[in-house]
Amino acid sequence: MCDSLYVKANGELPCWDDVGEALILRTVDEPALLMQQESPLFDFPALVKIRQAFLAGSNPHQHLCSHCAVRGHGLVTSLYPKIMRVLHIEPSYLCQLACPQCVEPQSRRHLKKPPYNMSLSFYQALLQQLHKEGILTIRLVHFEGRGEPLLNKNLGQMIGCTKEYYPNAFTKVTSHGNFPFQAWMLESGLDLLRLSVDGAFEESYVKYRIGGHLPKVFELMRTIRDHKRYSNSRLRVEWKYILFEWNDSDEEIGAAARLADELEVDLRFCLTHSPGKSTRFHNMAVLRDTLAVLAPHATLSLTFQLKSEPNDADIGHLIAEHSEALLLSALRHFRGGETQAGQAGLIEALTFDPGLPATQLAIGVDNLLKAHLQPILSTAKYPSTLSALANIALVVNNWKAAEQLFQGYLKLAPQAPDRNKVEQKLLELKANYHYQDFDTI
Repeated sequence: MCDSLYVKANGELPCWDDVGEALILRTVDEPALLMQQESPLFDFPALVKIRQAFLAGSNPHQHLCSHCAVRGHGLVTSLYPKIMRVLHIEPSYLCQLACPQCVEPQSRRHLKKPPYNMSLSFYQALLQQLHKEGILTIRLVHFEGRGEPLLNKNLGQMIGCTKEYYPNAFTKVTSHGNFPFQAWMLESGLDLLRLSVDGAFEESYVKYRIGGHLPKVFELMRTIRDHKRYSNSRLRVEWKYILFEWNDSDEEIGAAARLADELEVDLRFCLTHSPGKSTRFHNMAVLRDTLAVLAPHATLSLTFQLKSEPNDADIGHLIAEHSEALLLSALRHFRGGETQAGQAGLIEALTFDPGLPATQLAIGVDNLLKAHLQPILSTAKYPSTLSALANIALVVNNWKAAEQLFQGYLKLAPQAPDRNKVEQKLLELKANYHYQDFDTI
């Protein structure tokens, strides 16, 4: 949070998510903001004081920091950073669902002061203020909070404004998805729509998403899929599936995997610390082995409370996931002989990791691998990028590129769970570059 900013619908600036929401550092003066007379938002005294404490190796608010799940997930490098890692925006504090670990719908208007939906004018002025303060780069703008973002009728315009002021920012919306399709989802420039859908069967879904209606969410996914086929939208839809004891059966996991393939969404299973958590999957290794059989295209993650090591959690993994999803989609296109679609996905993925300019990328996958292999190997940040690219190289029969990419993958991920498979593949490649029946891994 020290190089990020969390802005609530009513203008409050909390310390950060989790227990940090109990500490409101200040509230934005909306009239002053709209008149461009507000004091600094990214370097105000309370936030600078927190940065100073972390740089000195101490906790600025011990009573909260010691219980904070996100404490330690990120590094403090400057008292006055000029690049914002995450702009966390709460478009709405309201929600029509009654999930057990969240705020009850009937209590919301009593717990917080209005406004309960952030206005478009406020958000525009906020972006203008950050520009005025010299914040010229924001890596991620995440529309999420204690409420449901899609209840804000201006959300599409807010995303559009983001792309105007910060065209390179990655934009993400997290929603429960109980809404009809809206055109802005494809037209605003939104990069990722993450839908929280904990189950493939209605009877298990409603145990946690109380008040939700699973067919409505699937209809939203289906409509987005159908409209994307006739648009140039780069939107990726992710289905986030928290595993509880009532939705972790082989039958339901398998059903979710089949639905995700049909709806063309990325399925991500998540282990949680919350009451009702799955006891069947007590660690990532057990879950990974199960998914390899039941849902081989799915990915997996943890809630913050279960993460044990500091990492660039808000943005790093997000870019890795997005790039990997694009590459895996490209791989499926290449396998199916859809070269043009595969090429488009490959180029878009490389603009995220390692961040190559799309206008400078060679045309044709084989030409691209030959022309840009060394820059990719030297600058790619995420092992999943090199692994997916290696498998694409296998499909297009570029054995030498596949070998180097797999070697790069193992260098970035020395503890990779599939290391033995990759090493066996490297032996095959070294033995005979003309072998014509390599399987991707």
